[in-house]
Amino acid sequence: MENEIWKDIAGYEGLYQVSNLGRVKSLGNNATKKERVLKNRLRCGYLNIVLYKNKKSKMKLVHRLVGIAFVPNPENKPQINHINGIRNFNLPENLEWTTQSENMLHAYRIGLQKWHGKPQAHGEQSGRSKIKESDILEIRRLHTTGLNFNKLAKLYNMSNRQMSFIVNKKSWKHI
Repeated sequence: MENEIWKDIAGYEGLYQVSNLGRVKSLGNNATKKERVLKNRLRCGYLNIVLYKNKKSKMKLVHRLVGIAFVPNPENKPQINHINGIRNFNLPENLEWTTQSENMLHAYRIGLQKWHGKPQAHGEQSGRSKIKESDILEIRRLHTTGLNFNKLAKLYNMSNRQMSFIVNKKSWKHI
């Protein structure tokens, strides 16, 4: 193909190469020395390829091979993201290095992932809350007057541990 650039695959130099068009080729084994473009497999939407070295096989994701060979990674980020969201479109201009967090945010932003969670409720808005913010403030005030955890816990029908967390601001930290 015209304008196709081939580069050695890191760790498989002299055995395999990857191109800027997302193709992988074998440079031939010791017997034949005949080059051939390999067929990709589609798995979970991603193209992958099996490479062999020293009689051991390894499955490699084609977009990672293209990214490693053709996409600069000055910040040393660990993941490759498909900018347009199409998992088998492996041209270098469609790939970027990201963190896991950046990759997930991108997936939500372009609609590849749906947000199923709800924002975390705090304080009395939490469905698990037994008391109100006004009670927390009163508990902390009473503790400064000399009431110990045992008495406060009995007064509010809570455990000593829960009372300790409230007084020491390990829970209800936001007030």
